[in-house]
Amino acid sequence: MKNIFIILLFVCSKNTQAQINKTTVLLCNKQWQMVAYTVQPAMDYRNENNLINDLFKDEKTCKKDDYYVFKFNNTYTQYNAAEVCTHGETDIISKGTWVFSKTDAAILNTKKNGTGAYLQKRIIALTEKTFSFTTTIIKNKITYTFTETFEAIKTEKITL
Repeated sequence: MKNIFIILLFVCSKNTQAQINKTTVLLCNKQWQMVAYTVQPAMDYRNENNLINDLFKDEKTCKKDDYYVFKFNNTYTQYNAAEVCTHGETDIISKGTWVFSKTDAAILNTKKNGTGAYLQKRIIALTEKTFSFTTTIIKNKITYTFTETFEAIKTEKITL
């Protein structure tokens, strides 16, 4: 019985690694631009006594063209695109690190600026052209689920 368990563990581990590799190739070296950002249930996101679900609709135009690039070396960068929010703003908004969960390729963990705790994102779609994930927070005893959807606007030259 011990031998069967060891073989099964090895096979599962190998399949998880293969899935992580496939997911990494889909995620990396593309410019991912947000096209949708929602929350369920509706919340007063901007503290204006206004419950909303569609956070992207009310986002500033200067933020809607920002994009992320995830690299194979487990780093990511968030960039300003053509539209900047304040004069003199740099091209780079933030940098950080990312890693997939060792047991679930659908879990992407990101750490902004390489410090603090990882923010866990559950991937719900990842193709050559679309990337969506959810994050969950609890505020005032209410569980909110945020869904962010991105489209690949450009594929960059692959650098390992």
